[in-house]
Amino acid sequence: MLRKVGVSEEGDLVDFLGGRATVVASQSRENGPDLLYLRTGDGELKKVPADAQGLTPGKAIGDRLATGEFDEPVRFSLRERAARLSLAYRSNRFLSLSGNRIRIEPYQVDAAHRVLTAYEPRFLIGDEVGLGKTIEAGIIIEELIARGRANRVLIITPAGLRDQWQDEMQEKFGREYIAYDRGYVDSLRAAQPGKNIWTHDDHVVVSIDFAKQDDMLADLQNLKHSWDVVVIDEAHHLTARESSDGVKRVDRYRVGEAVSHNTNALLFLTGTPHKGKQDQFFHLLRLLDPYRFRGPSDISPEKLSDLMIRRVKSDKSMIDAEGKPMFPGRKITTLPVSLTPEERRLYDDLTEYISAIYTANVETDRHAAGFTMVIYQKRLVSSIKAIANSLQKRRDELETKTLVSKDIATRLYNVDDSVKTEGDVLDQLIAAANSIPVDSKGRRLREFVRQVLREDKSEKILLFTEYTDTLEYLRDDVLADVKTVEIHGGMNQSERHSAIKRFKQDAAVMLATDAAREGLNLQFAHLMVNYDLPWNPIRIDQRMGRLHRYGQDEEVQIYNLFVENTRESDILQLLMEKIDQIESDIGMRSDVLGTVLEDYDVEGAIMDAVTGARDSQDVMSDLEGAIEERQKAVKTIERDFLIQDKFDADDAAVIEQLIDLSKERPISEDDIEKLVREFCIEFGGAMTTDIESGDAGYPLYHVSVPDILALDSGIQEEYHRVTFSRSVALDTPEAELVSLNHPLVQHIITYCLDGDWIDGQAVGLVANDPSNTPGILATYRLGYVSGNGEVPTEDYTRVYVEYDSSIHEGAPEIIGALPAWMARLSPDSYRMAGNVNEALLKAKSTAEKEVSRLVSEVREERVRDVNIKADHAKRYFIHEIRKLEDRLREYERRERDTDKDMQVAIRSTQKQIADLEEEWEAEQERLERERQLIADEPELVNAAVLTSQVPALIIKHELEPDSLASALSTKNEELITFVSSYAELADVSMITSTAPRLLRPSQWGSTATELSQISHNTGPIWTDDIETAMKIDSTRLESFVKTVTDVVSDFNQSPKIGVCLTESPVDAVTYEGRILFNIVLADMVPDVYWQVVTARELVYSDISLPPERRLEFIQSLLETL
Repeated sequence: MLRKVGVSEEGDLVDFLGGRATVVASQSRENGPDLLYLRTGDGELKKVPADAQGLTPGKAIGDRLATGEFDEPVRFSLRERAARLSLAYRSNRFLSLSGNRIRIEPYQVDAAHRVLTAYEPRFLIGDEVGLGKTIEAGIIIEELIARGRANRVLIITPAGLRDQWQDEMQEKFGREYIAYDRGYVDSLRAAQPGKNIWTHDDHVVVSIDFAKQDDMLADLQNLKHSWDVVVIDEAHHLTARESSDGVKRVDRYRVGEAVSHNTNALLFLTGTPHKGKQDQFFHLLRLLDPYRFRGPSDISPEKLSDLMIRRVKSDKSMIDAEGKPMFPGRKITTLPVSLTPEERRLYDDLTEYISAIYTANVETDRHAAGFTMVIYQKRLVSSIKAIANSLQKRRDELETKTLVSKDIATRLYNVDDSVKTEGDVLDQLIAAANSIPVDSKGRRLREFVRQVLREDKSEKILLFTEYTDTLEYLRDDVLADVKTVEIHGGMNQSERHSAIKRFKQDAAVMLATDAAREGLNLQFAHLMVNYDLPWNPIRIDQRMGRLHRYGQDEEVQIYNLFVENTRESDILQLLMEKIDQIESDIGMRSDVLGTVLEDYDVEGAIMDAVTGARDSQDVMSDLEGAIEERQKAVKTIERDFLIQDKFDADDAAVIEQLIDLSKERPISEDDIEKLVREFCIEFGGAMTTDIESGDAGYPLYHVSVPDILALDSGIQEEYHRVTFSRSVALDTPEAELVSLNHPLVQHIITYCLDGDWIDGQAVGLVANDPSNTPGILATYRLGYVSGNGEVPTEDYTRVYVEYDSSIHEGAPEIIGALPAWMARLSPDSYRMAGNVNEALLKAKSTAEKEVSRLVSEVREERVRDVNIKADHAKRYFIHEIRKLEDRLREYERRERDTDKDMQVAIRSTQKQIADLEEEWEAEQERLERERQLIADEPELVNAAVLTSQVPALIIKHELEPDSLASALSTKNEELITFVSSYAELADVSMITSTAPRLLRPSQWGSTATELSQISHNTGPIWTDDIETAMKIDSTRLESFVKTVTDVVSDFNQSPKIGVCLTESPVDAVTYEGRILFNIVLADMVPDVYWQVVTARELVYSDISLPPERRLEFIQSLLETL
């Protein structure tokens, strides 16, 4: 049964003179025995020859149980808990939902569930902007990691969103991603020249414009280490178009091609999946599934149903379980501004002057002149401060004295007839602008802000402007008496986060330039003011998207300040007024202006109106016509080429059940905390209270990682402010959430399961119920593999086989665990020795049936999914091959009927056909392998002998108290006996006075609930026999109380004590924080008996102590006597 060490393989367990170890590698040697590399139980690496003295094969678990070679229960518990946590998910559970800092929305879990239960997790997630696609992607990534289906993850983003993705993955999911940029990559190449840059890190976030650079793209295309998950944000930028010369691919598309062939899971995220160009949409989808569609015309909503997910905010089906809309509405209001006569004259003067600059410069540089004119006009509308600064800058840059016409004073109100040059004109216009410290627009804003804060001083207002000098004007002059923070393009990511934090905590107004229109989520506010509006519809959409998105609880109110009777304001106001109509028509509530007016030159239209090149009414009429025309095109795309998923109350209820199920077994936050705590205690680390946090005083912990893990990459030596509670982490941003996916937990699990470094495979356990003991409890790891070697899912099961061979799935109630030396003494260990291997064979047979059940559950669905993929591939290849065959026949006809030499074209086409046929054959072989599901052999994780006989200390009257502790610490077998459990005793008289039991049922406190509290003249008594209790002699009662009081006082703890009277088999029980001693035994047991019982009850009263450590702590308490 045992293998020779000379042929040991990696993972084998061996015994050697230094103890027990696991073979981690072996090295063949020509002139001698193999050299074995061993890892001992404490993590030390050793090299020994295979024929070394004392080196013997390690025994199998069954043999160790049969020969009494038990492990310590703490190691057993660590191994069992690690196995359970490593297999904690099931296909209908979400493990990752408890390990993050997100507010879980059912529609997001629904999207993740669809991806995770699909045959291939390759999807276009086209949810409308603001629905939280980042969160959906994060849930999917974390779930794939939790299920063991992902390790290497690449996130590709627009440049401006890279840092936000990095921050959100860390903040919300506790996952650290390395941001790739030129500095980091160059340092890696200098350290390891020649190594593919994409193999250095397993979790990477990179901007697509950096990934497309020649050296980065070349490494990505030549990468041999595949990714497990790739996410591409704003995927509509992956552009490929049909042309007369074939398919034209932009470099960003080539990045998509490079990763699409080299990853299992591929997620494209975009709020605008279809930009109106059908061939572009087709080539985007081909990256996800190359064989789904024969061409652009083959795309239909029906064929997209298992490749695309798309929900929109305005869909009436998007309601929660209470029937309320998931997304609150949005209201747009105009704040009109009337200029004073003085301001009106200055506005007219400046508009005239700007037009004059354009006319003067248009002949030399029309583009530059037009650009300058737009900037000046926008800054004029923005604020008096912005235009004054622009005029001053032009005045400072004037190099020549440009003469002006003599009638300038008649055309400009604020200019007199003394001016001769443009510089003179500027001086007078600047003076006029500076004479208005706060204009009517500023005063209107000030009035609005004060009114809002009077009604609710806790309100938050997001205030947008295009220009930094307008921001400064608002901060210093208009809102000087209001607490503000600001965000602008000159701030780095850390400064922005700090500003957001201050805005959330105590500032009333956030002043923001358009640098904040992307990448910032400010859903905690719901009021937004546009002090000026961009002349770009996409930027208007982006501003509104900062508030009107996932996480918003209130109606978003948007206020636009428009100066009355100005042409630009009239046009922009028309746009804002059209938003509601556009949303209603196309069924979207985000990015509507940018979607409808993507190719329309709004800026040019406004300038035409301002300069008088076109009548403003004509401009607005033309704009309305463009909106109507483009709305129809968008609606056609929505109807004919896209899908719109529904998520109604029924869907929400189903997903809520899934979320609730995911919160139940098989794991809990307490399981993870116990694993970390016990591992640290066992291997020389520590876990102590770091700080009290929150109103409820939830503890945060300080974890000192044991040395055996601290050297692993990705593991810190110390972790501060640790919590295992998701709710605490949500309320305490500075806390580090240690959940199942945290690197520390994953490394602990790996250490406990990888090989046999910690033993923990064979142990003795004590069960509460004597009716089905003794027996063998076996824990098995279950799984199956597909034909290509993938492990779709795994599970674990526990099988209990009684002495008489009866089989039960699951485990009896366990009340304690026996130290290795004590387990060897158990009579039931000897009794089961001859039955162990037979019992394990029966347990394995039961586990094999469970694996078969798992396989049968998924086989039918898997075969169906693979057949659908096969049908897609067949349609695609037949279509493509037939096209080439038609082309080949045409070439052959031309060569036959004309003098043209078509051999080159014929051979090229024949090769294309042969290549396609070879590709089709390879795809068919791959899919055939995917159809296969093979049950894996159950892996025995560990096993235990179960007994209902509990250990007890043999009391001898001549023993001193310290002898009780030494009996345990010195493993004195003469002072240990095994007796019947309390469950087997009929009444209190059967309790052995000389052998106090060290273990009792964990839920024994329920016995006390059956007792009534009565008042005796010497104190309260808990009893189920009131008549007898009332007759107790007071002297006897007082004497007993003094005895147990003296016993308890010998301990360093001061628990409450009391007296109970019952004929039930109880010596002492802890009830509501009080140890009740049974007075029936007052004259039957010695004081030393009560010392043992008191130590036992103190240990059981600490619910944080794991059962496997109870005897250890009883020993520790007895040592204090």
